[in-house]
Amino acid sequence: MRTITPPSYKVYEIEEHPNPAACYDWVRDNVHDLAQGEIMELVYSLEALAKEIGGVVDYELSQAPARGEYIRIVPYYDSKGEWIRDLDWDTKDGDCPLTGVFWDYIVIENLQANPCGKEWSSVIDDLHQACEAAYMDDGIREIAMANNWEFTEEGRLI
Repeated sequence: MRTITPPSYKVYEIEEHPNPAACYDWVRDNVHDLAQGEIMELVYSLEALAKEIGGVVDYELSQAPARGEYIRIVPYYDSKGEWIRDLDWDTKDGDCPLTGVFWDYIVIENLQANPCGKEWSSVIDDLHQACEAAYMDDGIREIAMANNWEFTEEGRLI
């Protein structure tokens, strides 16, 4: 009989890693839902907006541009949510009025620009840009630091 002990290896946080590019590459190749939070926050904002204007939200969204993506709130906007028309960045002491995240303002500004609430392509474009940013070096570094991720010398996430 023999005993095998696991190998020991040095681990680094992203700011101190000798080769952070290896960490970024490993994360991009192996962690495929970094931006899922962006989608969920947008959906929460859309659901809160739909509730505010008396509608129901229907959507098909993804982290990367895909055929068939859409956002629909039915029935379409009418005068029930007049506060939306006048909302600006200073409203409610700068708080995001629907869910507390910046997507609130994105969906409200879209509704202000498209009063009937039928055009959402700019919101979908904003979502794709936010998702793409999560996979850039700065986005990965920010997520790694916020979550105290540690990496091996080869760049693998522990």
